[in-house]
Amino acid sequence: MQLLKNLWGCQVWLQIFRLTFSKDKEKGLDGEDIYLIHYPLLSNLINAFEHHLASNPLVPNNVPLFAWQTMDGSWCPMTKDWFMGKCTEIWKRKG
Repeated sequence: MQLLKNLWGCQVWLQIFRLTFSKDKEKGLDGEDIYLIHYPLLSNLINAFEHHLASNPLVPNNVPLFAWQTMDGSWCPMTKDWFMGKCTEIWKRKG
């Protein structure tokens, strides 16, 4: 994590990582830089990302970033539809 000083008049902690696009290499696209900026809340992106990496140390490098291992040993990517479906289940149970 880097400390960027005087960004918007204050000190800002920033983490940068690169996502590669294996499907788009033939189009001349090799990836994209992702910037995570720390802010002082429990749900800040840097804490969430570091928690994900620490909680999933055995995920191979050749699977999607937010993937999990299924019961049969294969890897499944997290999709927006799956994630929102899980959130909806929780929200309905909680009222």
